[in-house]
Amino acid sequence: MSNSKLVCFTMISPNSTNPRKDTIRKITIHHMAGNLSVETCGNVFAPVSRQASANYAIGTDGRVGMYVEEANRAWTSSNADNDNQAVTIEVANDRIGDDWHVGDAALASLVELCADICRRNGIGRLNYTGDATGNLTRHNMFAATACPGPYLQSKYPYIAEEVNKRLAAESGRAEAGAEAGPEAGLTQITGEAKAGAAQMRTYLAGLNPEAPDLAAVYLEEGAAEGIRGDVAFAQSCLETGNFRFGGDVKPEQFNYAGIGATGGGNPGNSFESPRVGVRAQIQHLKAYVNREPLAGECVDPRFAYVERGVSPYIEWLGQKENPQGKGWATGKDYGSKILRILDAILDVDAPEEKTADESAKEAAEKTERKKAGRKTRKEAPAKSPEEVTVDNALAVALITEREHWLGLLDGSVKPDKADIQYLLDAAYEMLKKNEAEQRLLR
Repeated sequence: MSNSKLVCFTMISPNSTNPRKDTIRKITIHHMAGNLSVETCGNVFAPVSRQASANYAIGTDGRVGMYVEEANRAWTSSNADNDNQAVTIEVANDRIGDDWHVGDAALASLVELCADICRRNGIGRLNYTGDATGNLTRHNMFAATACPGPYLQSKYPYIAEEVNKRLAAESGRAEAGAEAGPEAGLTQITGEAKAGAAQMRTYLAGLNPEAPDLAAVYLEEGAAEGIRGDVAFAQSCLETGNFRFGGDVKPEQFNYAGIGATGGGNPGNSFESPRVGVRAQIQHLKAYVNREPLAGECVDPRFAYVERGVSPYIEWLGQKENPQGKGWATGKDYGSKILRILDAILDVDAPEEKTADESAKEAAEKTERKKAGRKTRKEAPAKSPEEVTVDNALAVALITEREHWLGLLDGSVKPDKADIQYLLDAAYEMLKKNEAEQRLLR
């Protein structure tokens, strides 16, 4: 039995029955009666004295937390029979009291989580009957409580309808079969990348030699989610100005697609490493492309905000070109700009990437050549005093400005005419000093 890949935070509670004693066939939604983050909710469920838990919780920001794995029964609904059959979900309120309102981001995430639970547990349809006979149940069906609050309770028919739309659409696509194929003339974002890492690397290096080398990372992360890594890479070139940035988003955020950046000085989201930033971009693309569950843990904080499956083609990523008026960006010809970059990458004539076996073989051969060279190398002819003097002068020139010249070697400092002149001047001065010392010794 699996858990949801939509989870962004995990803190397992001791308050559960392991394993559950029945098959998952229901979902029960609760409200927190408070605006708790997924982390705070985890702290609430942590003490044994609390005697309460839930399988999942959703914060106002749409992030999903897990506290009891689906294989186990959470203690949530005041009814063991229901909880043994149900996956239980706590949802944060963005308004305290009155109708206990739930924000749009949390509601959107709730729909996606319910669809994911149904999909993985073979629940073909979510049926809300208003009583405990349906498979979408409420806490107040089993206990004298106001949970899930007036607002969320009023949304139960909507939640069931939206979940069933997603399940039906996926079922319809599966029945249609692969022969339907993509729409003519449009470029799919799913599938294997067509550009190689060497092409991607060479293309970007020609425009920005200082750009980070993330080509292989894009291909690896894309393959993990069934998304073309070369398409995501082309998109990042567009979004970051070939990794020069210069706008609200800064390089140290590792945000290569402007996720969460809405303009007006808002820098958007930050990620802990370049790979996590690439992974978040791939996941965000997948949200737009299809309704398939994520293969890995969700690191995209805005995944739940996306209306899923509206942009399966590059050409539809721009809202102005999307037939539904939805998509990643509002700018005109957004998808066409990505395609032009992708075409340019594919036109790059770059050497084929070596396989791991080829690289290992090449390294072994190189080692053997070095060994053979050591055995046959002839003694170098003795240098003249003049040559030795020049070598010494150059060595001293390098040593006296060690940090500067090391910078030139590792690429962090760019050489210019001044550097060359400095080296020559230093060598000349050392030669003069050496000659003066030799005259004193004569």
